[in-house]
Amino acid sequence: MIEPSHDTTPRPRQIEGFVDNCDCMSVSGWCCDAANPDHEVELSFTCDGVELGRTKANKFRRDLLLAGKGTGRYGDFFELPREFLSRTDAPHVEVAVVEGGQALVGSPAEVRMKVGEMLISHLVFDELSEGTQQDVHERRSD
Repeated sequence: MIEPSHDTTPRPRQIEGFVDNCDCMSVSGWCCDAANPDHEVELSFTCDGVELGRTKANKFRRDLLLAGKGTGRYGDFFELPREFLSRTDAPHVEVAVVEGGQALVGSPAEVRMKVGEMLISHLVFDELSEGTQQDVHERRSD
């Protein structure tokens, strides 16, 4: 009887990934190791030479699954520090794989200073809700 092979030797990495969105609130995209599809890739987010933080690319994205990217659990989302909301310049954020330093396609990404959709993070919402409330239905007198 022939014993099945249980080769546990790691295969060479085949990193694929892309920065989909970069605005003053967050950076998102996807990243996977095509040779090791069950491995969660950790990403580093850097601006002006300073690491802002890290996250794992492990969020499910249906578009990735439909595109044949393994399990589809390769999405990433990183909330930028609130200081980015008040910056007047257009900084660049670099997104790279922690293990090996490979940059994703689209990195460095220029931070768009306008948000395409009105999605407010809990940090921003808390800060805005502390301000003065105004009746949005109030009529202006011209």
